[in-house]
Amino acid sequence: MINGIRKNAVVKPGGFIELQATELPVGTTVEVIVLVDETPTSQASMSTHPLANLSKAERTAKIQAALGSWKNDSEITEIFSEIDRERHAYQGRPLATFDE
Repeated sequence: MINGIRKNAVVKPGGFIELQATELPVGTTVEVIVLVDETPTSQASMSTHPLANLSKAERTAKIQAALGSWKNDSEITEIFSEIDRERHAYQGRPLATFDE
């Protein structure tokens, strides 16, 4: 015989869901089915994008401030030169010969 217990829970950071069912004896095997409430309030709380709560003008300003922020960075030329040196220094892996 299958009995049902209905509980509501809130997803915690890291995706953890905690349920407490004192009416179940210790060691009981249970099957857990998660049904997600997709009302607009739960959808809004699921949004984790850092720009999600900004207006379009605020998002545009933040993005434009970030674009090209490296432009006047004096280390950029040195970083790309080092990447270029490393890229050209790699000769590939040794090839296996059939003579050995």
